Amino acid sequence: MQTQTSIQTPNASKLIKRLSKHWAHKLTIREEAETTIIEFERAICELSANDQQLHALIRAENDTDLQHFADVVARHLHRMNAAIGDELSIEWQN
Repeated sequence: MQTQTSIQTPNASKLIKRLSKHWAHKLTIREEAETTIIEFERAICELSANDQQLHALIRAENDTDLQHFADVVARHLHRMNAAIGDELSIEWQN
């Protein structure tokens, strides 16, 4: 199962870097090409950025985990963005 979102923000690259640093002490973070991969216990999150958008894709084995980790990623993106930009609009699409 998977869900994804594209978030309008000029701070996409900064957000991915901040989120990666925040989680690096307890999760596996990998960089592949232009994608940052965050390995949760029961899900994988792939993040990428362009000039005006942050793209997030989450994969999990079941809907409960998918919804849980989508919420975790969204909450952390809002928190990381609070100091550097306007409020984010995050709408997950399956």
